[in-house]
Amino acid sequence: MFGSNTYFSYIFFSIFFFAILSFNSFDVKAQVSPKDSVVSVSLVQLGYTYQIPFADMSDRFGNNSAIGAGFTYKFRNNITLGIFGRFRLGGAVNEEGVIDELLTEDGWLIGRDGLYVDYRLGQRGWTTSISLGKVIPAFGPNDNSGIWLKAGAGFLSHKIYIDLEDDEYPPLMGEYVKGYDRLSAGPALSQFIGYIFLGSDRLVNFYAGVELKQAWTYNLRKWNFDTNSQETDRRFDMLLGIKAGWFLPIYPRRADSFDFYF
Repeated sequence: MFGSNTYFSYIFFSIFFFAILSFNSFDVKAQVSPKDSVVSVSLVQLGYTYQIPFADMSDRFGNNSAIGAGFTYKFRNNITLGIFGRFRLGGAVNEEGVIDELLTEDGWLIGRDGLYVDYRLGQRGWTTSISLGKVIPAFGPNDNSGIWLKAGAGFLSHKIYIDLEDDEYPPLMGEYVKGYDRLSAGPALSQFIGYIFLGSDRLVNFYAGVELKQAWTYNLRKWNFDTNSQETDRRFDMLLGIKAGWFLPIYPRRADSFDFYF
């Protein structure tokens, strides 16, 4: 579900989508100017986040990275409304014993051909959210830039990703791997404080800041093979993230401009 091919496809699609839209950013002759006043603007965005887990999340996973894409609309009163999706991956799994019952005494997996199977454990997950925010003009080239405060609500998912690195090992393939991956999901809240910069020349537009996320998740799998039990306890997961990203602003046209079509 969250394999490496899906991850790179997601990145490619996001960058491709961003690039296609950017062709429109050069048609600015009849657009309103952000340097003169507070204006409404549509913001297509790509972002990266480095996250540190806390609470139950830290018992299972180490630090992770996330890349995402979204859309934010900033109203003329500097209120923002946005939607964002993020794919998360990480290399550290702190939870012990997940596949120990399948390993040899030396810590190896043995394939059907009698050879060692290369594997590694990692983290995969995704987050979707809707946010409401406010831009407080400060330290910027115009009143559309400044301190950005946001709060959001959405959905968070995570699982242990078992990568066999192109080898075959039936007990960790297909439906069987679901008995070990601890797929969990649930509702989430987030808070963000940072800075948004919307350049007066429309060429440089970015944001950066710190985000705190809380999620109440539960195991979606019916049975954990390694513990021979069902995990029914509600989890409380937390993530502290340092995030930054780039905007493609799409400003509305001036009311006195005219378009002609042939």
